[in-house]
Amino acid sequence: MFNLKIVDVKTTSLSCEMKGYSDNRYFAAEPFGGGRRYLSQRPLTITQLVTDDGIIGIGTHAHCVPPPLFEATVETLKNFVIGEDPFYVERIWDKMFRLTFRFGRRGAVIGAMSSIDIALWDIVGKALNTPLYKLLGAYCDMVPVYASGGYFREHNDVKNLAREVTDWVERGYTAVKFKIGALGIEQDVERVKAVREALGPDIKIIVDANGGYPNPFTAMKVARALERYDVYWFEEPLQTDDIEGLAEIRRAVNIPIASGEIQFTRYGFKELIVKRAVDIVEPDAGICGGVTEFRRIAAMAAAYDLPVAPHRSTEVSMHLAASIPNSLIVESFPLETEMWDKLFLEPIEVKNGYIKLPRKPGLGIELNEKAIAKYEIP
Repeated sequence: MFNLKIVDVKTTSLSCEMKGYSDNRYFAAEPFGGGRRYLSQRPLTITQLVTDDGIIGIGTHAHCVPPPLFEATVETLKNFVIGEDPFYVERIWDKMFRLTFRFGRRGAVIGAMSSIDIALWDIVGKALNTPLYKLLGAYCDMVPVYASGGYFREHNDVKNLAREVTDWVERGYTAVKFKIGALGIEQDVERVKAVREALGPDIKIIVDANGGYPNPFTAMKVARALERYDVYWFEEPLQTDDIEGLAEIRRAVNIPIASGEIQFTRYGFKELIVKRAVDIVEPDAGICGGVTEFRRIAAMAAAYDLPVAPHRSTEVSMHLAASIPNSLIVESFPLETEMWDKLFLEPIEVKNGYIKLPRKPGLGIELNEKAIAKYEIP
């Protein structure tokens, strides 16, 4: 029925200052941090696959791989994609994975593969005039969503943190995530206590250490101190590679442990899942291998009765969450950058803690070319 070919692969890199919350709502006065580092800019690279009949598939990547490195990696993979039929998604994925064996199995290589794979699925959905979540086999058409942010500043600003999460709830969110892990146990507990007191008992609160704790003992001490605040989950207490330490924490505390945002492919998730290191699996389609690999990881998690909470990439994650039975909740970044507010012609809308899936084909998003021109890296 369709006989399409990919004729071009393009990348566009954008960057914008991180945004925060103050009495005047938004500002960009100082760097933001997670458990391990501070940053003042959030890069984003858009990959576009062009077919011979003019259909353009979109894939995004926003995970701090330096844009020149990411663009060069996509340019290398371009040679494996040009001339292929975009409907042969599995074949293209396998071809990229096998032919980059000596380049690496993590980082920029898998990230670039992910972006291309997402764009392939967007093309298929557009060609069939079907939203991605229905193309994958829909489970629902609305998904719960949480607001993510609450970064550290260069001082422990608990007052503004409480104001920030309160604003999210007023904007329609019923779950929030914020950072701990950089200032010490006492300050971590202070941050969680302030958020719980500001939001009351009915809002879900999630804490994210970004691998900031040096060892399982310290992370367990923090988790036990936080149990009284009804934390929905404790994310990345240790660096990604310490899976045995993560499993030790999970067995010792009464807060669900989540991780996986910077795990790569099903092989990385296999160890995380089989070793029972997490209660919640967090694959990121923009990192783990795209839509194709995310689905494999979610199926593996289902075999162990584990829920999946897709990390970042809301425009993709909402479709993936709506297409699997073991999805928990989707991540969104309401106050992170002004760029995300303007990138799509129709921004993703949150209402009463849910996202309604778009009816448009593919990812259902259209890029705002004026915003791209404004934030494009020269």
